[in-house]
Amino acid sequence: MGKSSTNPAGKREKGAKAKATQQRIIDAFERVLLKEGVTGLGINAVVAEAGVGKGLVYHYFGGLEGLAEAWMRRADLKPTAEEIAGGDLDEFRQLPTSERLAKICANYASMLRNRPAACHVLSDDLRPGATLPGLLEAVRKQLGESHEALITQDPDFHNDDDMAKAFILQAAANYLALRANSAPSFNGVDLDTEAGWEQITSMLERVAKLSS
Repeated sequence: MGKSSTNPAGKREKGAKAKATQQRIIDAFERVLLKEGVTGLGINAVVAEAGVGKGLVYHYFGGLEGLAEAWMRRADLKPTAEEIAGGDLDEFRQLPTSERLAKICANYASMLRNRPAACHVLSDDLRPGATLPGLLEAVRKQLGESHEALITQDPDFHNDDDMAKAFILQAAANYLALRANSAPSFNGVDLDTEAGWEQITSMLERVAKLSS
C-alpha cells in the first residue's frame, strides 16, 4: 500500500513557522517605528531589523501598506470608553458636565502618552506628505472613537462653549502627549516623569472646569 501524500503534522509545522515569521516581521516593523518614526519605515529597514528576505514582506503582506495594516490589527490601539471616562461609565455619567469633560480630556491625553507607537504615527501628520496615509487615518480613527463618542453622544455637551473647550483641549492633549514621547521638556515641565505629567493633566482638568 502506498503512503498517503497528506502530512497534517508537517502542514501544522509549516503553518506555525510561517506565523512565527510573520510575527517576527511585525515585531521588526514596530521596533523601526519606535526607533525611527514613520519616516524611517521602509521595507529595507524592516527586513534588516527582522533578519529576513525582502520577498517575505511581499509574500505575507503584499508590501509595506499591508504590513502596516497587520501591525494595526495586532496593536489594537483603540481605548475603551471606560479608559477615557476613568472608570465606571454609570458613575461617570452622574458627574457634573464640567467634571466629565475634565476627565475625558485628561484621560485622553494620558491614554495617548501611553501609546508611544501611536504618537510616532500621529507625529507624521505634522510633516508635509504623510508617509503612510492609510496608517495615519486608521490610527486617528482608533484613538479618537471612544473619546469622540463620550462627547458627541452626550446631550449636555451640545452647546457651543463646551464643544469649543473640548476641541481646544483635545488639540492640547494631542500636542502634549506627542511632546512627552519626543521632546518631553515643555515650559519647564518634564512630561516624561509622572510628577510632571500629573501637573499637566491637572492643568487640563482645571481648564475644562472653568465656567463658560
